[in-house]
Amino acid sequence: MKDRRAGKRGLVFACCGFQDEQLLQWVKTHRPQVIVGAYPYHSDFFRKKGFRVPEDLGLISMGVHAWDQPTAGLNMRAQEIDRAAVDVVVAQINQNEKGIPRRPARHPH
Repeated sequence: MKDRRAGKRGLVFACCGFQDEQLLQWVKTHRPQVIVGAYPYHSDFFRKKGFRVPEDLGLISMGVHAWDQPTAGLNMRAQEIDRAAVDVVVAQINQNEKGIPRRPARHPH
């Protein structure tokens, strides 16, 4: 069976906020194999709309957390990034420094 997407570039669905019904229409129109940037709840959303996830539609979330249902994606460890940012700012205040640090901070964790 020939892949009907061969040679096509990636498609982009851009929106602000949660526009699930528009995303659903876009998916029905363009039939992507995978959505990168889906929210963890989209697995249930698309299953309820008749899609088999991941067989019909793969979903990759850009922000998976420990409390999310099993979802493919990235855990960007936001809490650790936040802690490191606070450490950098506190160090700058203590050393009377301003602006962007000259060298990138390396967090020990």
